[in-house]
Formats: sequence, structure tokens, C-alpha cells
Amino acid sequence: MLGVREATEKLLASNCRLRRRADDILCDLFGHLRQASLQVPNRTFWHGSFLGPLINEYQPRLDVGGFRNAVYRLIHRAGLNAVCVMEFQALTNYPQRGRGRSFLLNAHAMMWTEDTEFDAGATEERLQASVELNSELGAPTVRLSPRTLDEGQLEYLGHYLLKAPADGKYRRRNPANYSQWELRKVAEVRPGLRLRLMEILSHYEFTDLVFGVGDGASIRTNWKRKLVDWNSNQLNRFSQPLERDFDVGEIWDRVRKRPANGSRLYHPLMFVGSD
Repeated sequence: MLGVREATEKLLASNCRLRRRADDILCDLFGHLRQASLQVPNRTFWHGSFLGPLINEYQPRLDVGGFRNAVYRLIHRAGLNAVCVMEFQALTNYPQRGRGRSFLLNAHAMMWTEDTEFDAGATEERLQASVELNSELGAPTVRLSPRTLDEGQLEYLGHYLLKAPADGKYRRRNPANYSQWELRKVAEVRPGLRLRLMEILSHYEFTDLVFGVGDGASIRTNWKRKLVDWNSNQLNRFSQPLERDFDVGEIWDRVRKRPANGSRLYHPLMFVGSD
């Protein structure tokens, strides 16, 4: 599932080797888009961040499809083209008090438009006010940051979109305004929480976490085709690849039954909504 030894026909989001290749492909496609955009008047690019619901460590309920659809609608209504990627990130100190920790379901997107009247500030405010997204943490649900066509800018954004969620976040009081909260990066995520994140990722095909809006749909299609071709070549390199339908759920059932790994409080994942 980590992509360390055998290959598999499934493009699992937990497969680190697959992620690295997916990263290379997307950055290359974004590089071509950047070059082509130098010849397009008035095209502007934005990095969009979308904050989604919290998923409890002990009793995880996942509606990734519902969140994906909500983000798609917001971007589409804003009249933007986009390539968007959903990610899970460990929140290492919330909610606590015997209720475990959480995972943040969020999304990042590269978005662009040729609309000369596009107002990023007004669009950000309108999207934040939408009922499509909400945050238990009370944080702004949408952020838009400009990106230029300088060499490497869009390519790096492609890398950021597909980064493995190795780092976590922790919630703390904002030092500048103690009445507000902020999320800070944390590199040390405890092993049990990493293991639970691995379980979540192993239930999703990586390509299902990536989608396109407008002209971004063709980029996503091209990216997936190249990734599937690469993975097919990997299958041919191994004499005993993992079978197509190996039971991921059964593997994690066995893991949870081992008291030594601290997962005895972990309930099986519950998939709800449109997944």
C-alpha cells in the first residue's frame, strides 16, 4: 500500500512512489501551462485553499464526495478554471479530552481566469460567506493567493497540491490577537495518528482526490492518463504484483485487533454521502 515493493493496479493515495510520479507529471503539465499562458493576455493565476470538515480519529465518518462536490460548485460559480486536490492532514491537539484527535479534510487548487473584471477580494468574501462549506474551528473556509508566471511558480504549486501529508497542524491562540485561533505546522505527528492516516489514504484511489473545473478538466485527464500508463509499466516490472482486489479493509481489521499498536479505540472507517 505504501508502494515500497510490489505494484498494484489500484492507484492508492497511500502509495508514496505513486505520489512522487504523480507530482512529476503534474508539475510538468503546469510548466507547459505556464509557458502557454505567457502568450495569453490578462490571464491571472490563484492558489485557492478550501477548509473542510473535521474527521475524528476514533470514529471517522468520511464524506469526501460531498466535500469535493461543494468545492467544485464554488469554483465553477466563481467562473474559474482549476485543478484541485483534496488532502487529509492530522490535527494533533483537537478535540482531546478523551475524544482523540482529528484529521482536517481540505483542498488546494490552482485556479486561473482571463476575466479582466475578476475581483479576488470580493470573490474570496463571497465564497467564505457561502453555506457550502463550514468549519468547526471557526476559521475562514476559503483563501485566495495570487501566483505569477515567473519561472517555477506554477510548477511549485503543482508540487504543493500533491504533497504527501507528512506534516500536521496544531491549534493555538493567535499571539497577535488572543481571542482568535490559528493553525500552525507541526512536523512531529505521533505514530498512531500516522497509522490512522495511512488507513484512510489506503481506501482512496489517488485520482479520485484530484479533479478539474473548466479548462482544468483536460489537464486532470491528461495527468491521470500519464499516471495510469506509468503504473501499468510498473506492473510489468514485477513478477508478482499485488492482486487487483486485495482486501484493504481486512488488513486494517487485523491491525486494529492488535492491542500493542494502541489502536483498540479505533472504529472502522464509515463512508457516508456520495462516496
